[in-house]
Amino acid sequence: MGHVFQDIDDEIIGDLCGSWRQMFDRLHEVMDALQVDRYADMGDANVEIEQLRAHERGLAAELAHEIDAPRALDEKTRRSSAAEPFLHAAQLMPLFRHTVGHAEEFLSSVPLHTLPHFRTEPGGELNTKHPEAVSLHRRREFLQILRRELVEQDAFINAEARKEIFDLYFPDNPLLAAEVQVIVTMTCVYWCLPQKDELLDRADEQEFAAAEEWLRCTGRFSFQYFSHFPTFSSYEARESDEKWLVALEEKSGFSRAEVIRLLNSSVTLEKTTDLEKYLVHDTWGHMWQGDMTRLGVFYDTMESLQSPVDANDHLRLVSGRIVSPVDLLYPVVREGKLEIQIDEEGAEEYFDEWIRLRMNAAVAPLMAEMTADAIEYKYQLEKVADAPDLPSSSWFADLPSKLDFAWVDLSYFLRSLRNNYHAYTKDEALRRNMEERTAILLRRKYRKAFRRADDPSADGIDPFPAEVHAAIERMMELGAARVDLHLSQDWAERSTAAEAAEPNSFDLLFTNFLRIQATLNKIILESLQHKKPNDRDGIVFLLLAMILHYQKDPERHFWQLDEWLASESLTWVDWYERGCPDA
Repeated sequence: MGHVFQDIDDEIIGDLCGSWRQMFDRLHEVMDALQVDRYADMGDANVEIEQLRAHERGLAAELAHEIDAPRALDEKTRRSSAAEPFLHAAQLMPLFRHTVGHAEEFLSSVPLHTLPHFRTEPGGELNTKHPEAVSLHRRREFLQILRRELVEQDAFINAEARKEIFDLYFPDNPLLAAEVQVIVTMTCVYWCLPQKDELLDRADEQEFAAAEEWLRCTGRFSFQYFSHFPTFSSYEARESDEKWLVALEEKSGFSRAEVIRLLNSSVTLEKTTDLEKYLVHDTWGHMWQGDMTRLGVFYDTMESLQSPVDANDHLRLVSGRIVSPVDLLYPVVREGKLEIQIDEEGAEEYFDEWIRLRMNAAVAPLMAEMTADAIEYKYQLEKVADAPDLPSSSWFADLPSKLDFAWVDLSYFLRSLRNNYHAYTKDEALRRNMEERTAILLRRKYRKAFRRADDPSADGIDPFPAEVHAAIERMMELGAARVDLHLSQDWAERSTAAEAAEPNSFDLLFTNFLRIQATLNKIILESLQHKKPNDRDGIVFLLLAMILHYQKDPERHFWQLDEWLASESLTWVDWYERGCPDA
């Protein structure tokens, strides 16, 4: 069996026979039905929607836990460590509305149809006793500067004035004034752009081509933008107008670094024609995560999915050893000649941990999307009579969290990791860089062995490039084998006629995530959606507590989150809705 979670205590990991075997077969049937590769790459996947929904219903029935009824909370339980995420969530709930503001406070140059209808309980005053409130207060202060600039220049009415301010964010952009719209909440600025086929005519074909290319580049996905959480667009504040950045420093009193951070996490791009699909999700679904949780810390690690192996990157292995790739190479002097050998068993263990860390990095965005989807679902529960339906890109818009989005995201992240690793091994410049760095570090570590070697390189010439090259090549081959073992998403690729496919790390990780998703959906659909409108903020309370619990010990709590939801959710939501007695 090939997976990297042997030391994790969870029923999926601990029992891979019987019904779980059948479950893995079912999951790969769904992958085939979803045509995940083409969907993730924005292709034209010809999906049988009813078949996919039938798969989802079957999986949800099999994976969802039975939900425990509310129980009385005694003093010991309320003071236990298990109560911490719920008590913390109760303290933070008054801040939830402040992460966006009232609908009446939104300013927009385009009509808004869905966002103004989203409601939540009124928030209390910002309590500066909590670090989250301090951070939120600073961001709201900064947004007031951006907001005031737009208001004072009549940017919500005057297209030319709007374009002048847009040019501060995106210097030298080739768009026309009539092509740019803007929306401002209390904590986010949305610049809204046309689709490529919505660009206005230009007199010059080159100008039109430049506008098309600019739009294409602003829509390009890159893992580096995950560090802008809770926004995800390609806006990069360091590329904004320099004089404007200086002015923002002076007006806000914040440092340049803080101005850049606040801009990146508060400014985003949307397509004007797609606004209604994303405004509620991004505004109410994600902004609270940036203000009230530490999910951003985990998003900062997403770029590691594209980072190559580093010669001096030390990892703590499951065995307890702390090693780098250089530590797994050692010199042997034979007849005055130096050979470099590899601890192959240690190298496999190293790559397992290297992969595991990156798989863990891919989980945080799934948690953020799942909880954002579930908060967006509140729109359907609380929608007033004259509010329009909320558009959705998912085939599961009637569910709090979405199977297709979750599958596509995790599949894309881990497929990218696998593909990037293989691309790296074929990149001559990167490989040479690692070989040279490894050679330098080996020479430092094993000075005596190098001096004993009867070779001119002992006097400082490039130390044994052929030997280092061969050792690095073998080590990267070992890494490639582990990457393929753990991240393959092709069930048939791992099967032979005589033997059933073995579940790997991808299978286990995603099965557990689907179990969390199915359990959360069951809780909301069977219990919380039937609450009175004024009590439905219990959904937000649960989702906030869920993220706080996850982030306390991300890896282990991810594997136990389905059981935690089933056993604790209704008890604590009931406690919250009764006014948090004896908190």
